[in-house]
Amino acid sequence: MTYQRKGRNMRQVLVYPGEDGYWVAEVPSLPGCISQGTTRAEALVNIKEAIEVYIEALEEDGLPVPEDYPPHTAQHHSAVRTHGG
Repeated sequence: MTYQRKGRNMRQVLVYPGEDGYWVAEVPSLPGCISQGTTRAEALVNIKEAIEVYIEALEEDGLPVPEDYPPHTAQHHSAVRTHGG
């Protein structure tokens, strides 16, 4: 899964079923940026918000925003877009 924020590169998002029955979504290039949802769709909505908040926090603190990993490093991905930026 890939996420694109206006003016930003796309981000790899890994989505997989968790052991507790929830769907887990994580962004390998943003350490600790993980979310979940009761459905895959809900996990995607939640991770989009988590990515935005994560990047905004880095920018507010004057820290660099990590580049995303090359597309071939993730086994499963598709496109996800948000209205942000």
